[in-house]
Amino acid sequence: MGYVNQGAVPRPPARHRVYMSFFARAGWQIQFMETDLKTVLPRQLVFADSDKLLEMFDRWGVDRKQEDRTAFEYAIKVGRGGIYLDLSHEEYLKLRIGRRMAEPASASNKQQDV
Repeated sequence: MGYVNQGAVPRPPARHRVYMSFFARAGWQIQFMETDLKTVLPRQLVFADSDKLLEMFDRWGVDRKQEDRTAFEYAIKVGRGGIYLDLSHEEYLKLRIGRRMAEPASASNKQQDV
């Protein structure tokens, strides 16, 4: 009689933790690194304003307590900082594709290749 795996608990989807570093220079320059903080992921982003940074914090930030948000907002105020993000496998794969993306200078939220 063969073994049938009944009642197996499905595994949650794989999550990837990456470090997002940012600084203000001609927009917000964003770079992603593996958790070893040595391996740079090829995808880089440029945003016209800090609203997208706050959106990324709210959506993917690992620590999202009030004090973490306050520290993040302070980092934006001084023009540089970084946080850990918790990404799905698909989101992580997008960072491994080496294209530089920039937000148009207009108020549009769409991204375009640079």
